[in-house]
Amino acid sequence: AIEMVESVQSAPDPLWQTLRATEIDGGLNLFRVSVPIGVLGVIFESRPDALIQIAAVCLKSGNAVLMKGGSEAARSNRVLADLITR
Repeated sequence: AIEMVESVQSAPDPLWQTLRATEIDGGLNLFRVSVPIGVLGVIFESRPDALIQIAAVCLKSGNAVLMKGGSEAARSNRVLADLITR
């Protein structure tokens, strides 16, 4: 999980990148720009490392996230979520 978080951290900033620019008739410019989606809802099974991965990607991309982990890893997920929110 640490290596994955480090790779997300070292990746280029995905936000506010111009993905496409087109000049429209009349001198208007049309831009496609990467922006946050907003709030994501993610349901995952008994892999506590998924919580760390999802949180890292959402933080990097400027999104909020609501996560629901499987009951098999409820205690691990609770501890990891507490560490992330501190």
